[in-house]
Parts: sequence; C-alpha cells; structure tokens
Amino acid sequence: MRKIILVNLIFLMMLIYLFTGGVSARKLEVWVGNSQEQIWMKKAVAAYENKTGIKIDLNVICELEQLEKLRLEEVAGNNIDVVGWPHDDIGKAVSEGLLTPIQEYISTKYIKDNFTDKSIRALSYQDKIYGLPYSYEALALVYNKDKYNEIPDTMEEFIELAKTKTDLQQQQYGFLFYHTNFYYAAPFLLGHGAYVFGKNEDGSYNINDIGFNNEGGIAGAKLIKKFKDEGVVPQNIQKKQVVHLFAEGKAGAVLVGPWRRNRFKEAGIDFAVSPIPKLSNGKSPKPFVGVKGYYIPHKSDNKKLAADFIKFITNAKWSMKHYEMIGSIVPHKRVINSPKIKNDEFSRGFLIQAQNGILMPNVLQMSVVWNPVNKALDFLLDGRISAKKAMALTDKMITRNIELIGY
Repeated sequence: MRKIILVNLIFLMMLIYLFTGGVSARKLEVWVGNSQEQIWMKKAVAAYENKTGIKIDLNVICELEQLEKLRLEEVAGNNIDVVGWPHDDIGKAVSEGLLTPIQEYISTKYIKDNFTDKSIRALSYQDKIYGLPYSYEALALVYNKDKYNEIPDTMEEFIELAKTKTDLQQQQYGFLFYHTNFYYAAPFLLGHGAYVFGKNEDGSYNINDIGFNNEGGIAGAKLIKKFKDEGVVPQNIQKKQVVHLFAEGKAGAVLVGPWRRNRFKEAGIDFAVSPIPKLSNGKSPKPFVGVKGYYIPHKSDNKKLAADFIKFITNAKWSMKHYEMIGSIVPHKRVINSPKIKNDEFSRGFLIQAQNGILMPNVLQMSVVWNPVNKALDFLLDGRISAKKAMALTDKMITRNIELIGY
C-alpha cells in the first residue's frame, strides 16, 4: 500500500513539474518600461492571469535602466523572469551571461513564421535568438500640414523651403532635429556612406573596421553642420525642445520616432509623415532601425513559464492591441500586413522609412560608440573642428574605447 501511495505521489509531482515547467511557484516577476508601454502591458497581464491563473508581479522600470538593474538583482540573488529593452544591448547582456536564448523554449519555426526577418536578426546574437519583439522603430520626418503642403523630394530643396519658414527671433522653425545626438544624426551620416562597423564574410560585425572617417562620413557631417550654419537648426537644440516646439506649432517639421504620435495628437497638430528627403548622392537617408524585445534572464527560476508569457503578449492578438492602444508598431507579420496598418498613413510612413534603415549593431562594442560620435558632433557644431577632423576623431575615440575596455 505504501508503495502504491509513493508511486502515486511521484506521479502527481511529475504532473505538477510538467505543468509548471519545473518551477517552484506559479508567479512571474516581469519588468516593463515606464512609458506608455505599461498601459498595454497591464491589460495583457490581466488577460494572461485570467487565462492561466499565474500571478504576474509587474514592475515598471525604464527600459534603458533594466540591464544595469538586472546585474544588481542577479548579484543580490533576486529572481527576475522577464525583461525588455532595445536590441542594441543584447550583445552586452549575453556576453555577461545575463540572458537565456528564447529559442530553447519557443521553436525557431514559430518565431520565423510569425515575425519579420529583420526583427529576428536584431534579437539574435551569435546565431541564437534571445527574444521576441514588441516594437519596431525608426525615425521619419513628421510635418505640420498647416505649414507644409508636401515635403520636397531632395534635401537641398527641403533646406531652402525650411529656411523660408524659419525665424529664430520669433522661435519659428522650418525644421528641427537633435543634431548633436548620434541616433538622430545617423540618417545623414549613414545615408552618405558612413558605417559603424564593417561586416565579415559570414555577415558578423568586424569591430576593427570602423567607418566614419571616409568620404561618406565627412559628407554627412558637412550636411549636419549646414543645417546650423544656414540658420535652420539652432546649435543647442535638445530632444525635448524639438518635441515641445512641434507640439506648440512652432516647428514645421521634425525628425522623430513613431512614439511621439499621441503627444502630437493631444496637442491638436494636424500632422503627417514623410520619408526624409533624398541626399545629394541620390540616396535616401538611413536611420537606425531599433527593435525592442522581451527576454528571459539566465537566472530565472521560471524559464518555461516566462517563455509562455512572452509568447502570449507578443502573439498576433496582443501585438495588434499593442498597436491599437498606444500606437506601437510590432513586427508581427499578421500585424504589419493587416489592413489597419496599411491604411494608417502615419504607421505606413514609418515602416517605409524603416525599409531604408539600418539595424543598430547589437554587439557589445556598440556601447562605446555613442559618446564618441556625440562628442565629435558637439565639437563640429560649435566650430572647434572641421567635418573631416570630426570624423577622424570619431574613429580614433571608438577604437581607443574598445582597446581600453578590452572588448
């Protein structure tokens, strides 16, 4: 009799193990960004809890601070099951042993069947897929329809038109962008032929091949300086000012991401989206394409459940709700190919621009790129160095940073 009871008990424990994915508690610790993301996430969490009975402990933490906080939580021995941030930090996180490949719990076939190739590449590192995407972003030109009937095809024409709508004394601007920040300056640098890292024959990044100090990089830097020299963009303009001035009706066009949509709608601006005008080389500017993904920390006690939760909140239904509730464009194939997206001029405009864009490198060395480019742009725009010297300095500082850190 005791033997029968023992066998039944072992069988019951096996069922519990299989049902819960080998976890000790049916609860997940989940982090979500402190932007509008949490509005959608709270709805998705409620639906998942109702469906599964699993409790979700949701913590609101800035996406850009999650990697550092995850390091601290793991050192403290605290269990975190789901995190989410932009893809360019994947290389750093994986190299530190902080993430588990999600393809160990969700089939590669499912991932490839449901999400775009570019988003999968963004969330992959060293041939392993680490996350599922919840946002697909690139910069585009948003313009006030009361100030522009349409945006010219070429950058030269656009600059001339923007100058006619600019009066710095009256704080009226034809065009604004955060020109001392690499993310916002990238379309003009990369569009002319600069690049962050070259590629090896197998498609991986060659961190020894840094590509700012070339003809394309110098041409892009000259264009960025031209916006300032010809009185279009003020020297010390900041990101918040760009958004605020457009929302106040004082800027005719701005270079921003799709996440600004609700702010401009609430301000009552009649706006539209346009591809950034073509450069003097006849090519389109190339903004960075960013993909945000949800990942499973390596030390999670509940990896199988975490993967199931991520799969749920990024499925076609909840990806579409993500778009409907806060305007996020999720690179789920059924979402971006849906009539709702195709008939939405705003979202379609950003998707078109993203097609011309370049994925931000997700190697760990990318973390030491941003500051050197920003510093070089600062020196360029305040007249301390020429475009040629700015790009040479950029290559030199990035190379030096990589050597110092030992990557």
